[in-house]
Amino acid sequence: MVDEVWAWDAVQHGDAAVVNANNLNGIFDWLDNTRDIANFLLHYLPEHVDATVLPTRLPRLPASVTSVREERGYRTRKLVVVGHSFGGCTSLRVAFDFPKLFSSFVLVDPIIQRPDMYPSEYVYGYVLGALTRRDRWSSREEALQLFQKSPFFSAWNPDVLRLYAEHALTDDVKGGVRLKMSGLQEGISFANRRLPVETWELLERLDAAIPLRWVVPEKPLYSTKELRHERVWRRPANSTNVMFHFANHLIVQEAPCELGVCHVCSSVS
Repeated sequence: MVDEVWAWDAVQHGDAAVVNANNLNGIFDWLDNTRDIANFLLHYLPEHVDATVLPTRLPRLPASVTSVREERGYRTRKLVVVGHSFGGCTSLRVAFDFPKLFSSFVLVDPIIQRPDMYPSEYVYGYVLGALTRRDRWSSREEALQLFQKSPFFSAWNPDVLRLYAEHALTDDVKGGVRLKMSGLQEGISFANRRLPVETWELLERLDAAIPLRWVVPEKPLYSTKELRHERVWRRPANSTNVMFHFANHLIVQEAPCELGVCHVCSSVS
């Protein structure tokens, strides 16, 4: 049974990007998100599940609570992290420093890569794409209509695409709507390659008590069949995997129903 679901936005993603708009700059490292996740899990995640509405600003917990979490984990919680892409890499990186916080991970094609799996030409292409893509529309209705005609969005689940048009856009002070995450911030995120490689190097040292469940597409981003196999078995103890033959890297957007029930097509043997 799941008692609570916490959804995480990095500082320049989603609603966080709107809140932090006046404080964002041209510098961002994926490790910044790892630090923020660790800070929240250690110092702010409430001790107990609470059915009441929580305050917008959570109080900082006493140092005595934090020290117990670092050494023994949570008193009353079991924390299962589901992370996709950037989120999978940056959340898993926390577990190398604070393994007791986590009960298990579900890693949905995370960007955890050997150096040669993340070539510069791909990175530059994604950076350029982020900086030049359209980010403003007259309305959410216009945006959705254009998204539906786009080859990129054609593989997305229709319900997910409608939710994207509703929640990934915000009202623009100049009129119409715009993406919550700017092209500049997206490009800066794509340009960062250090943490995916660092996490790859550390992966074999991850505490074997933490179960890893890998969810991978048949053609993962920046990878080959051989490297996909190497990644999911880099820490073989307490690790399992499933392969989605019908989805690419954006499994969450393309196959949300199958992901939700962990539909198994095959595994990486």
